[in-house]
Amino acid sequence: MKTCTLLNAIGFGFLLCGGYTGDAQQVSFSTPIVVQLAEIDRYHVYVHRPEEPLSGSTLSIVFKDLEQSKVEALVKEGLLLHCSVWVMDGQKLLVKSSLVGEAICPGDKSGKKEYGLLLGFGSREDAEEAAAMLKLEPYSGEADSQRKK
Repeated sequence: MKTCTLLNAIGFGFLLCGGYTGDAQQVSFSTPIVVQLAEIDRYHVYVHRPEEPLSGSTLSIVFKDLEQSKVEALVKEGLLLHCSVWVMDGQKLLVKSSLVGEAICPGDKSGKKEYGLLLGFGSREDAEEAAAMLKLEPYSGEADSQRKK
């Protein structure tokens, strides 16, 4: 009888303290990596095929003006802390995803490589939807200039 009461108390304590996470959403206490849409080269947003047939897909976004060393440090810290990546246009959240690694784009004819983030998605459709949103979302400056005309 005492053992049963003790086990019930422990089980109830786990429920109250968050020990039970069967179907709960993953809780992340790390600060997300926030990337503004204006920092991304929207002509170099690519969806990569999954390596395994039923696995998730990845999306690479390349920065316009961020140096290789800064991107590598950002990716290293983000992977270590399991940070998510938020792509925003001002205050509007466009894409929320997990960080998978560093994206390296061959760049132009001069051989200069461009660097960015590799984002992970649960399915290819999710990655394609995010890529379409990043490619088609108008720049804030363009939208403002169109309103003034």
